[in-house]
Amino acid sequence: MSSRDNAEALTGYGMHPAAGARNRAWAAILFFIGTGGFIWLNGFLLPSYFGQKRAGQNIRRAVLAPEKAPKSKPAPVPAGRSVKAPKGPETAEAPQQASIKAPKGPETAEPPQQAAVIKPTMDELTAGPVFFKSGSTKLMDEDLPRIDAVAGHMLENPGTRIVITGFGYKGKKLRRNKYIARQRAREIRSRLAGHDIDRKRIIVRDMLVTWSKSHNDVSIHRAEMKLLEPDSDGR
Repeated sequence: MSSRDNAEALTGYGMHPAAGARNRAWAAILFFIGTGGFIWLNGFLLPSYFGQKRAGQNIRRAVLAPEKAPKSKPAPVPAGRSVKAPKGPETAEAPQQASIKAPKGPETAEPPQQAAVIKPTMDELTAGPVFFKSGSTKLMDEDLPRIDAVAGHMLENPGTRIVITGFGYKGKKLRRNKYIARQRAREIRSRLAGHDIDRKRIIVRDMLVTWSKSHNDVSIHRAEMKLLEPDSDGR
């Protein structure tokens, strides 16, 4: 066997021993480079890429979806102690509404206060004369309220009396004129007696006056009233 055959038999590659060693060296270098690249890819590059991608997804979820609070487990209750549950929306007390008073209607409205009525005194009621028409003994309507007021005062004061004087013209027909003057006083007495005034408390008189230029028919055809207090003698 030649020397070349011995060398191929020793290397098994059918090449020169120096070339085989070089090839094995390159193979080792490539193996280490490939192994290191795989380790770097799995250990550094891929985790960094996928970590950044996963972080971006987490940020996107946090922005788009509301954060859910983690459910907290209730704290254990010691034995022998009771825990009151907080009031929920269904057990919360409703706010008290302010009470509104209804305005008073016509049926509850207070009646308006009436002004005090000032009654005239008896001196004012009896100061003016009661007039009659010429030759008449009939009372006129405008004098009736005043006579009724005098009757009310006498009912409230049983001790009072009244003097009524009827006037007439002193002329040729004295008897007739005297009758007219007394009858005018009696008309007022009848009006008072209609209010249950005792006739004994009413004094009737007549008086004839002479006509003159200073008098007129109105001043002659009249009657006058005068109230007497209990201690008065009627003069």
